[in-house]
Amino acid sequence: TKLDYQVSVFRIDYSNKLTQLVIPNSGNQTYWANTGSQKNNGLEVSVGYQYKNENSFINRIVPFVNLSYYDAKYKDFKTRLAGEDRDYIHKTVVGVPRNKYAIGLDIYTKPGFYLVNTYNYLGEVYADFNNDRLVKGFGLLNSKLGYKKSFNKLDLDVFVMGNNLTNQINYTFLFLGNSINDSDTGSNYPKGVATDLNPGPHKSYFFYGANLKYRF
Repeated sequence: TKLDYQVSVFRIDYSNKLTQLVIPNSGNQTYWANTGSQKNNGLEVSVGYQYKNENSFINRIVPFVNLSYYDAKYKDFKTRLAGEDRDYIHKTVVGVPRNKYAIGLDIYTKPGFYLVNTYNYLGEVYADFNNDRLVKGFGLLNSKLGYKKSFNKLDLDVFVMGNNLTNQINYTFLFLGNSINDSDTGSNYPKGVATDLNPGPHKSYFFYGANLKYRF
């Protein structure tokens, strides 16, 4: 048996962050400016356990959990947008969740069959500097069923994998852009939405594969 864990506490301070701004009445000409500072506080905890019994049909069980908590805020972030002064001090940083976690359970058998399960959760995030648009969090359940066996110098691994087994709406990419006035013209997003958000597959999907390795 084996227990392992890691704990990380951190604080990161940013100053003189660069943001691309649009020059008013200039035909969308831009310039770079220092727009303020930002602080990121966080706590990350990882715990794993490994059980082994070579004489049992199930000869190895590996559960684990990873937990993360973030507090990312703008400290000094002011600008002028559409003729109005904007103050984003103490607003939550775009795209940073308050929490996320991963839970897993891997099971291995003496004949070579194995099952790997992972559930990943990402908390809700803000998609704009003013924290008006909130993107919901989501969790994804992924599993892998396979068979591993060694034949002399050959290692065989055949498997089938399934992702998003609970059919959750999710995204794979979220980006606000460098420009505070970025409206992503031509992106087909609703008017006034300055965030690129690429959706991920909202239904479960499967694929399979095989690996064959020769050891010299």
